[in-house]
Amino acid sequence: MSKTFYEVVLQDGTEIEFDADGEWDSVDCIRSAVPAALIPGAIAEYVQINFPSQVIVKIDRETYGYEIELSSGLELRFDKNGKFLRVDD
Repeated sequence: MSKTFYEVVLQDGTEIEFDADGEWDSVDCIRSAVPAALIPGAIAEYVQINFPSQVIVKIDRETYGYEIELSSGLELRFDKNGKFLRVDD
């Protein structure tokens, strides 16, 4: 079964993927911070406490929850409630 996605690339290089329902699936801001309104509160709080000098530059919705990438290149996984799961390899 294939899913339909739409990809939009903004002038600043930000890439946003939308699903067939128009909901964002992935936001990649390359080097700048993902807009705070898109980041679940628990994830934003975890990053602010544990990685205060980093910003979230990419966020993906996954079946288990979220995968984010920090400005350092480190990738973290969170469940649907924003609970930290692990550092992704």
